[in-house]
Amino acid sequence: MSDDGATSIVIIGLVGNPFSPAYARARAAGSGVADALGFSSLNVAIRGSRDRVWSLRERALGPLDRSADALVLGASVVHWSADRLEISIDERTTPILGIGARPVRGKVVFRPSGLTERSYVLDEHGRHVWWPVAPRGRIEVRLDEPALRFEGAGYHDANAGDEPVERGFSDWTWSRGHVPHGDTVVVYETHGAGPRGASITHAFRWNGRESTSFVAPRARPFRPSLWGIPRAAHADPGHAPRLVKMLEDTPFYARSLVDTRIDGTSLQVVHESLAAQRLTKPWVRHLLEYKMGKG
Repeated sequence: MSDDGATSIVIIGLVGNPFSPAYARARAAGSGVADALGFSSLNVAIRGSRDRVWSLRERALGPLDRSADALVLGASVVHWSADRLEISIDERTTPILGIGARPVRGKVVFRPSGLTERSYVLDEHGRHVWWPVAPRGRIEVRLDEPALRFEGAGYHDANAGDEPVERGFSDWTWSRGHVPHGDTVVVYETHGAGPRGASITHAFRWNGRESTSFVAPRARPFRPSLWGIPRAAHADPGHAPRLVKMLEDTPFYARSLVDTRIDGTSLQVVHESLAAQRLTKPWVRHLLEYKMGKG
């Protein structure tokens, strides 16, 4: 996100896309185990005062497309180089409502303030894990198409699972905020699928060198998304979270900027809500087709 908060970029390398309608159909076909690597994507989402960019093109990964420090997704490449993560983007936006695809090309560099070594189990059965690789760092965005240049605070994490996400969770809430000249605060709360699904919360502060766990305050509701997803942000007693800006609003997922207070500190967080059980709905799968591109 830019230093003034006006522009944000989110890049997600999906090594097997858990939200893919095509992958869901392949799993449902019942002809053996669907190959998740055949449904991989580099998702690029940009939100600014002038630019609104969405790219999510699905393609198969070959045996030479992955290594310990690099991931090749079509013409785009994600790789670690010395002390930084470099992302070379060569994508096209997803056509929608008669608007044709346009190129998304350029480079993003993320320089972490430090790396964590611990991953966290997100569900009661240990089938889903999350690794906050670098909770704090600096990003440099240099895109040629669209023409966009900015620098700001950045973040890098990774999720992995051994089953479809809708089998493990009913919903989850994640938030991350940078305290000016201070810590990064991260809170991840998940609710297991089914009426007896366990609730698991991970919360920590990260100062660039080490993390310190703390007890997160209770999640307090704020305005639902336009698609009716209930939302709540962790906030100290007596403080009501306040929606600042919507960044993404889909039938099963919402991303936004929220003002809150956590552990006595006022901060603006990037907030995400996932309504995982909506992924089982045929109408959601149908709408997702319009967000996906091919090749």
